[in-house]
Amino acid sequence: MFANAIQKTGEFTRPILTISRFFGSTQVNPGTATLFFVNENGDAVTCRHVAKLVMDAERINRRYEDFKKKRAEHPENAEKLAAQYGYTGEILAEMRHNFVDTVDHFQTLQCVFHPKHDLALIRMGGFTRTLYRGHAVFAKDDHGIQPGDFLCRLGFPFPEFSGYFYDAKEDRIGFDPKGRLITPRFPSEGMFTRHLGGDNGEMIGYELSTPGLPGQSGGPLFNKEGIVYGMQYETKHLPIHFNTPGNDQKLYLNVGHCLSAGIIKKFLSDHGVRYYTEEDLERDNAPRVYKIC
Repeated sequence: MFANAIQKTGEFTRPILTISRFFGSTQVNPGTATLFFVNENGDAVTCRHVAKLVMDAERINRRYEDFKKKRAEHPENAEKLAAQYGYTGEILAEMRHNFVDTVDHFQTLQCVFHPKHDLALIRMGGFTRTLYRGHAVFAKDDHGIQPGDFLCRLGFPFPEFSGYFYDAKEDRIGFDPKGRLITPRFPSEGMFTRHLGGDNGEMIGYELSTPGLPGQSGGPLFNKEGIVYGMQYETKHLPIHFNTPGNDQKLYLNVGHCLSAGIIKKFLSDHGVRYYTEEDLERDNAPRVYKIC
């Protein structure tokens, strides 16, 4: 049902590979998230909570480099210094990201956060060429689907890449370009159950009968034609109230929440980002340029 649409959306949907380690540990922890491109200019969207981790990584790594420098100058005070920095085995010492197969050698990376919703714009600049093909085509009508319709999400929930290392001499982690930096994409379908409402009765998204998986956050939600209706951003655990007497175990239904295309398009318009809709396909794919209001 979604085979052709998955191939189409897979051309512009990419993983964000993450590696991290906790203070005092040599174990590298891999992780993934998802983004998808909205035009040919290196502009993509993902979840705000994903983009925030990308931005936090620079601060985390810079702080640890400062710690290592001071530790090297006074190794006898290493334990006291760690306490001053608040480092324990539960604190991240390093975090790094790899935007694999997105654009070639980008020089700038800008993250713009939506002020209200779990949405962010990632703008890559100064690159030589794109490594993705095509771009999202958004639905022109957020109400074009009805409860009972099936939609599909695409993302990268399984961090099966192995191209990373821990350098004991330098006490640092990093990506290994000679290693495996490929991780499998994974589609998951679900029935559209109901609209998600926001403030003042605003329709902000869709609920699906199946959960979104960790690592699929930031991935597109689309129909069987590959038209993008939104973006996966969270899984909700809905309590089921038919527990038997004497059984205190709580039961939950896990459902997926996706932000609507309308919210995404408005955000892109507010920041002067070019995007495409079904109407553009009807006009032979002529691009629409939205300027900052």
